[in-house]
Amino acid sequence: MANATGDGAHVNQCNPVYDHVTFDSCLQTCFFRNQPTMIEVDDIDTMTSTIFRNALWAAVNTGQPFVPVYINSLGGDLYAVLEMLDALRSAPIKVVTVCTGSAMSCGALLFAAGHERWIVPHGRVMIHDSWSMSAMGEKTTDKKADTDHLLRLTKELDWGMSQDIGKPHDFIGNILKRNMNANVYLNAEECIDLNIATHIGLPRFKAHVGLTYSLEPLAYPKRGSLPPLKRSARVTCEDGEPLPKRRARQDSSDEEEKGEGGA
Repeated sequence: MANATGDGAHVNQCNPVYDHVTFDSCLQTCFFRNQPTMIEVDDIDTMTSTIFRNALWAAVNTGQPFVPVYINSLGGDLYAVLEMLDALRSAPIKVVTVCTGSAMSCGALLFAAGHERWIVPHGRVMIHDSWSMSAMGEKTTDKKADTDHLLRLTKELDWGMSQDIGKPHDFIGNILKRNMNANVYLNAEECIDLNIATHIGLPRFKAHVGLTYSLEPLAYPKRGSLPPLKRSARVTCEDGEPLPKRRARQDSSDEEEKGEGGA
């Protein structure tokens, strides 16, 4: 197991709490080129966004078909989560977000962006407008530029979250308006009803390693492609008589001598 840890994100590979690797019975040992990757997010800040982006592409390089992102966050920096959302939405593999406790403020935005969204039975999601997520920490009605900027961000975030969960672009904004733009807390069942979550429970990340078998034709050399055999050189005796002929003559004379001796 390998960990890459920052102030707000942890990247775990083959975490025994969530992961389970099984092997075919014919496999005794197996070495992964790259370990399966999962991502855990708590506090969201600029360091978190960098670690998150790198971990996401590390998961892509392992060849795994999806990457689980476990979220237990009370929120964080607005601009950091925007960078994380861009990385998540552009990932070429499926991202499965899992709320393991709380997904509030920026954590809710990240949770809603998953292709599949799991929440534990006692999980909580909290959404609100960008006034509360801004780094200034106070209403900025006396600063027109800041006000216009936050209003634009609020609309972008509301539209983006609504699109992520498959709802009309004003869906999240209408929920906030009905609540007088105050914090909106949702339990697991309410998240399912609003499609903010797609499943209730804690999924287990499994990796199965097996062997595949196939028959392939053996390539034989074509006829005529072999080089011709070389004829051996002729061996002669000192007097020029071929060696095979000399040996044959000697053998015949030896037989004659044996015949005379027997007579």
